[in-house]
Amino acid sequence: MASWALRIGGFPALFCADIIAASFILLVAIISRVGYNRFGYKGFGRAAFTVVLIPYVVVTMAIIFNNVVLTFI
Repeated sequence: MASWALRIGGFPALFCADIIAASFILLVAIISRVGYNRFGYKGFGRAAFTVVLIPYVVVTMAIIFNNVVLTFI
């Protein structure tokens, strides 16, 4: 996704693509949390929120680390 966004519009397009991806993942997490609460599984809402957001955070941290390493190579 990043290479595609950079090809079309450079860093502003990449920034917009990242904002859209993060917003979509956040929306999925919020919808799952509300769904669990509506069906009476109040304790599972926080777990669903975490399960959806943790992979995004882990991948983002790996990308940041990769960019920092490539900067010094």
